Amino acid sequence: MEIVEYKISRYGDNPRHGAVLKDGRQWLCTKDNIVDYVLDGIIKKNKKYIRNIQDVELAGLDVMLSQIIPLKYTQFQNDKEYISNLSLDDYHEFFLHIMALGQLIEIGLDKNNAVYVGTICCVHDKSFMVDLIDTNANYDEKARIPFDKVRYIKLDTDYLNSLEIFIKNRALYDKRNLDINY
Repeated sequence: MEIVEYKISRYGDNPRHGAVLKDGRQWLCTKDNIVDYVLDGIIKKNKKYIRNIQDVELAGLDVMLSQIIPLKYTQFQNDKEYISNLSLDDYHEFFLHIMALGQLIEIGLDKNNAVYVGTICCVHDKSFMVDLIDTNANYDEKARIPFDKVRYIKLDTDYLNSLEIFIKNRALYDKRNLDINY
């Protein structure tokens, strides 16, 4: 398993790390190493925005990281099944695959001042539509996003999974609050 360090253009100077799940012509898919030895979610990076990608072990950056992450990764066998049919060489196929999952995703665009969270609801020739959620986890509006403006997409993170659980169980929470208030 290859552990890489990389930077995303105009997303700060701090390098990011990940365990490579699949590498394609247009996208690099990794298990995201957010801090220390924590793996959280899958991040797909648009390769046109990746700078300075290098193997962690070869670069001598963190010997423990290159030893611990592969050991931890054996816990995530479902990721291998998830990415087996994922096209990383064609934008259109890539976004169709993510739309078919029906999961919440986080989208980082060409500017790092905001990220979007929502579900892909439609894929066009050069863009896709996202049903966005607001800060209260309500579906609020739709946005059209050109393929080439996407720097990264995250899914299956603890944050996104928690939002999905909340959204799916909102009626239960609302009922509990009504019962308590009366």
